[in-house]
Amino acid sequence: MLSLLAHAVLTIASLRRMQLLSARRHTEILGDPLSVDPSGGVTQPALWAVLMMTEANDGPRAATALAERLLSERVTRCALLLFAPYAAPWLVRTALAAERPEFAARTVAAARSLAEENRNWPVLAAAADHARWLLGGDADALQLTACLHRDPWARAQMEEDLGGATEDRNAALRHLQRAAQTYARAGASRDAARVRQSLRSQGVRRRHWKNANRPDTGWAALTDTERAVAHLVAAGMTNRQTAQQMFLSPHTVNFHLRNIYRKLEIASRVNLATIVTTRREGVQGLSRTYWSSDQQLPLDAASGE
Repeated sequence: MLSLLAHAVLTIASLRRMQLLSARRHTEILGDPLSVDPSGGVTQPALWAVLMMTEANDGPRAATALAERLLSERVTRCALLLFAPYAAPWLVRTALAAERPEFAARTVAAARSLAEENRNWPVLAAAADHARWLLGGDADALQLTACLHRDPWARAQMEEDLGGATEDRNAALRHLQRAAQTYARAGASRDAARVRQSLRSQGVRRRHWKNANRPDTGWAALTDTERAVAHLVAAGMTNRQTAQQMFLSPHTVNFHLRNIYRKLEIASRVNLATIVTTRREGVQGLSRTYWSSDQQLPLDAASGE
């Protein structure tokens, strides 16, 4: 039971850190969410891990369709919404992106019912207000309940949503910058990248990397962005798909990939996938250094032979 719970948590954490290959492997262990044993005590984390992975891999339409299947065959809407403070807003946002406003409306109604029946839990009121606002509520009213969002990631999502909908440019920038800072502190690089894209659309470019003394070659030479690109490409994504995941242009991904190849001294995606996979599994060799002096990869594994 605890092992499944750990894999569910690691799936969500890996997604937020833009480590799609790791997230996929944890999800594979979880299996089909419709076959998870409800007596195991990890139903909600497992369902949400697979649901969020589906959205990242296949988009909001597939995630909304899966949510509908889960609700019809597996869990009640209220049980699904009690997973985390961000559950109701996340479902509403995903349903709206999938052009399913009726599903979003049902989710909002369930969130409001939960909040009204559990008035001693302000976090439920915050989630319900956030979800309702996404359907066209009052931004001023939402900000009054912002302090009830104690979960940092849920609070960052609210700031991001407000930043995307506020007509006042200065106010929008303040919301987006707060969201970016909170995501960055939480290590949620995928979400931080999405907010940086929104800031770029407003003409604001934020420096998000740190100066570091890195070697010229090897894994340790890669920047955080380059490592994220490496993980996504190793997971089998095309440059365009990688760009969509990282909220960058394909041209920028091409630039990062060329730097990765140069620093790792490789020439193909196959080599890169082998390095990322082998590094993740902790394999060390003595033939040729690919990352740093104390992390080595056997030459035959790097070449794919």
